[in-house]
Amino acid sequence: MVVMVLEKVPRSFRGELTRWLLEINTGVFVGRVSATVRDLLWAKVVQMTGGGRCAMAYRVQSVPTLVLLPRIALTGRHRYRPSRPV
Repeated sequence: MVVMVLEKVPRSFRGELTRWLLEINTGVFVGRVSATVRDLLWAKVVQMTGGGRCAMAYRVQSVPTLVLLPRIALTGRHRYRPSRPV
């Protein structure tokens, strides 16, 4: 299962995400997709969010834990933080 939380992103992009994920609240998307689709969606989210914020959490099959991938834009530059199990 994948959970994505998006803030301050274009409405059209949120509509695009509903092709693969269910929007259960404004900016909160959940669904089951393959690892390949999940990674491609995340790359698209990072590319399209601009000055907004986003985070993704998903379950890793080999370990009983979740992986959290935050993306935060600081002073107009994209800053990536490495993922680590929560």
